[in-house]
Amino acid sequence: MRCLKAGWYILLYHDVSWEENWFLSSLGGTCPPDLLRAHIRTVQTLGELVSIEEGRRRLLEGRIRSPIFSVWFDDGLSGVIKYAVPILEEVGVTGAISVCSAFINQKDFFWRFKLSYLASIDGLRFLRSRLRKMGFRNVDTVRAFTYSNFSERICGEIDSVFHRFTTKEFREDAFRMFFDWSAVLSLAERGWVIANHTARHYPIGVDGCLHLFGEEFQEC
Repeated sequence: MRCLKAGWYILLYHDVSWEENWFLSSLGGTCPPDLLRAHIRTVQTLGELVSIEEGRRRLLEGRIRSPIFSVWFDDGLSGVIKYAVPILEEVGVTGAISVCSAFINQKDFFWRFKLSYLASIDGLRFLRSRLRKMGFRNVDTVRAFTYSNFSERICGEIDSVFHRFTTKEFREDAFRMFFDWSAVLSLAERGWVIANHTARHYPIGVDGCLHLFGEEFQEC
């Protein structure tokens, strides 16, 4: 296997689970636990597996002279604590988790998960018709258009179509895929890094959403 240059490599995952679900299917899906375990074994043959804090410490001190690896999980999905945490505990290392407060508090649902679900039931054609008045053309993909032109208005259109094809009970049940605060506190007590992923995970790097960054970050 090819050798890697000295550096700090961070493996980024979303959910870890044996089950696929419609909300993640168009975002790359989930990572099965056995595959995560295989990834961990592989990186241990390539370098050293360390915590986020240890990686940061070595980076700041200029002490990275070989490949080191850390593990990070985005969005606060519950499969991480059920499957990923025990796998990392087997090798004696902690990771990091980025959480969105609106998801944990069940105030709002990730807009990209809504798109993924609509794609799985052929609901995007109804969203496309709504987006045309905002400049969407058939040569665009819904994913690319909504990201590049993201606004609270577009988010509202996504939410409207999502509500059309789901029930209140379905939406409430879907929040089970996210951590609750007891899980977050449990990870913090185990030495995990808990990161602020903003309240609703808007694409705040897009020019039209930069004004939302401060309030979204502070809310989380």
